[in-house]
Amino acid sequence: MLSSQSMQTKQLNNGLRRLILALLALGVVWLGLMLASIMKVSRSALNTTQLQMTTQSLSFVANAGQADPAVQFQLHRDGQTLYFTADEIQFVTTQSKDEILISDIVRLSFAGANDDPDVQGLDPLPGIANFFRGSDPAGWQTNVPTYGGIIYTDLYPGIDLVYRGTEGQLKSEFLVAPGADPTQIKMTYHGVEQTSLRSDGALALRSPHSELVETTPVVYQEIGGQRVPVEARYVLLENHQVGFELGQYNAVYPLVIDPTLGFSSYLGGNKVDIAWDVTVDKNGNVYVVGETDSDNFVTKNPFQSNFKGTKDAFVAKFNPNGTRLYTTYLGGNNLDVAYGIVVDNSGNAYVTGQASINTGGVDPFPTTSGAYQTTITGGYSAFVTKLNPNGNGLVYSTFLGGSAAGTDIALDSSGYAYIIGRTASTSFPLKNPFQNSYGGGLQDAFVTKFNQNGTDLVYSTYLGGDDREISGFKEGGIAVDSAGHAYVTGYTWSDDFPTTSGAFDTTLSGGSSQPEDAFVTKLSVDGGSLVYSTYLGGNEPILTDRGQDIAVDAAGRAYVIGTTSAEDFPTRNAFQSERNGNYIDAFITKLNAAGNDLIFSTYLGGSFTDYGYGIALDDDANIYVTGQTSSSDFPTKRPLQDELNAFQPDVFIAKLPANGASLIYSTYLGGANSDEGRAIAAFGSGDEAVAYVVGKAKDTFPVQNAAQSTYGGDVSDGFITKISDPASNTTNFGVYLPLVIK
Repeated sequence: MLSSQSMQTKQLNNGLRRLILALLALGVVWLGLMLASIMKVSRSALNTTQLQMTTQSLSFVANAGQADPAVQFQLHRDGQTLYFTADEIQFVTTQSKDEILISDIVRLSFAGANDDPDVQGLDPLPGIANFFRGSDPAGWQTNVPTYGGIIYTDLYPGIDLVYRGTEGQLKSEFLVAPGADPTQIKMTYHGVEQTSLRSDGALALRSPHSELVETTPVVYQEIGGQRVPVEARYVLLENHQVGFELGQYNAVYPLVIDPTLGFSSYLGGNKVDIAWDVTVDKNGNVYVVGETDSDNFVTKNPFQSNFKGTKDAFVAKFNPNGTRLYTTYLGGNNLDVAYGIVVDNSGNAYVTGQASINTGGVDPFPTTSGAYQTTITGGYSAFVTKLNPNGNGLVYSTFLGGSAAGTDIALDSSGYAYIIGRTASTSFPLKNPFQNSYGGGLQDAFVTKFNQNGTDLVYSTYLGGDDREISGFKEGGIAVDSAGHAYVTGYTWSDDFPTTSGAFDTTLSGGSSQPEDAFVTKLSVDGGSLVYSTYLGGNEPILTDRGQDIAVDAAGRAYVIGTTSAEDFPTRNAFQSERNGNYIDAFITKLNAAGNDLIFSTYLGGSFTDYGYGIALDDDANIYVTGQTSSSDFPTKRPLQDELNAFQPDVFIAKLPANGASLIYSTYLGGANSDEGRAIAAFGSGDEAVAYVVGKAKDTFPVQNAAQSTYGGDVSDGFITKISDPASNTTNFGVYLPLVIK
């Protein structure tokens, strides 16, 4: 039997040295936001293309009204939310299976403790959180502070409890004053079905759908600069109550107990967290948008309910070193997703996506007084929202049409926002349109230009034929030149898609089964006519060619990335002139300013499937692209990661010169499961140029210096990664998403 004894020591000068029982709990990552280091897995070229990550503390977010009133602070880990109330801590793990939402709630209380201790934040952090949920501004919360730790003062007589987040880990410390009795600490776990000790002394807590494990406590004291170990073990008491039994220790020195706590899930689910788009402002600050599942504070036992699809759009801003400046949530109680973002020279962020009507027929998504459209017409609508530079105010926020989604957004130098999207509505709002009626089929594309205040349309037009256009999630891209011409890309099944005389290709290619081509269209400044419009594709019987994203240079030349399965996709001055294998390759195409010829056009891919999703230009017009590859022979050059990981789809990131004739660098990036790059942004010029990539990743996406895997479970987490050129001295970083404080 172990015992606790005092040892003879000399008196301490302060007379009140505290005994610290430090319980390292929950190897968690801040909101899925762990800034960790990418593993350098290339064996040959790590000194060329560089990718690094730094670390950032977990964030405790004060409750300013965004959560249940009982909550003092909250912390989100990927797939799990922690709620800190005065008398307990809740660990909520939520997954979905077959459209059923399944949640485990494990509650930690402290038997015999003060039921109303003072709970305060410690170590304020620079980042803030903003919550724009619902249509009533009275229910919005802005400038919500975040902290590096919290303290429960006098949880027991003479004992405080402190939680801190350091390097991705959540550490809890019981601070025991001289004369206080540490044996009064009794942790009670509610919502567990079984409490047991493993053969190695670890504590296993089994709940209906997950398992909580605390490793064997490692206990020591620092005495005279030396670490002195102390024997310790868990003690199982009645009703899932747990205490500690300690060996001999010196009662006037601190005592440290270090187990690690984590969840492991038994359910696969279909919750998805995705970063859909990224942009950079003139100062190198980075903005990310996407979607994240919403968790709610729960007071009941584990439950099941119909999955209503609750998602929020998120917007997050980082400085060039990866420090989070703000995280803002847009949405209500249904499906709200942000697909596109752009930023002006003042740091205002413009966001577009899809908002859904709430159950009961109300519009939960936040809009502003005087905005162009403040109610949803139909079950879902596109939205356009302008956030101020701090992310804590809506400059304007408006719906756009019904049965519609905005998939990308661009901005001119005067602050006019341009949106491309998809709609199934025959009454989509139009103004000075090139095409004034719905073309037919499943969906049409639309292109809309807003005035600077978001109160009216400058122009709005359908763009489509008698079949469907850009019918997927984030599909279609838009860019704007210095004169105010909008350039758009997407894909069409329509043989009567509007094209212009003399354009590069005016005939839909593809076989008779289901032809599909990319399109590239340049609109006039007033939106009332087409400067040029062309198909872009080859001949393959089904699902051939899709334009996914577009950029434009100072000379008005359009750069398009997409996906093709055609053996005869048009190439010119190509880095890769033939499709590699019998499957799908990415393509990169540069059109001349008139849209009647190609400057270059190239495949980019290996012998299996390769999807091109994002494209960007730096200040020198070098080309950056990203997507997903399943090819073990995808072309690489000076790679960070030189091979496909475990033969599962990985992100690819490549940089090409303006003529597209070669690779400057090209790399895989991924783990042993499916990872996907969805968008890319570039900043700077020469050796100082950097690229930011966002997308979705699975559980083995390469990280290091993490307390445990930062993956949150279910289908995917978002990520953001920064890559510099070889000679750059820029500090690089990467982030796991979702950017969630819920």
